[in-house]
Amino acid sequence: WHDEVEFTLAVSGSMEYRVNDCRYLLETGQGLFCNSGALHAGSMAGGDCEYISLTFHPRLLAGFDGSTIGAKYVTPFTESHSVSSLLLTREVGWQEEALDRLSQVYSLCRERSPLYELHVQRLLTEVWLRLYENCGEKAQKGPGEDTEKLRRLRTILSYLHEHYSEKLALEDVARQVGLCKSECCRFFKRQMGTSL
Repeated sequence: WHDEVEFTLAVSGSMEYRVNDCRYLLETGQGLFCNSGALHAGSMAGGDCEYISLTFHPRLLAGFDGSTIGAKYVTPFTESHSVSSLLLTREVGWQEEALDRLSQVYSLCRERSPLYELHVQRLLTEVWLRLYENCGEKAQKGPGEDTEKLRRLRTILSYLHEHYSEKLALEDVARQVGLCKSECCRFFKRQMGTSL
């Protein structure tokens, strides 16, 4: 997880993508929105896959701290647990438009023609506008996903990351989240699909 928002576009093949408790299979031409702070990982599904990942900090959209745009349209959305991710397909008009704009962003960043930064910002703002128009109300509703479960998983992963070079005991990991060893192992396996 990170503070940036991320859009992933499947260029060819298929990829499995997990965001918090949601699992997706992205096929060629589809995309995925991953919100700020969401736990996520992707891997190829079956054979080879090619994908584009566009990752940027919400400040690119919000501008300066305390801006009206940030306060009304960016921060409430990025801090919401109700919209951690969204599959983008070509079957939905606004999503197809968003996918096309994201592809344009990628092309502009590769070509780096004059003024490309302004065009990238404009396109990302247009994508965000469509996302907010269609999901902003959901983002303003209740907590969404099980925040305690996600907090627990983040605590475990952070502890493992911070102490990976040390000899780790299962008891120490379990203690971080207030679980017994066996429940900690079951919890981790359910969430991550692999043993602790």
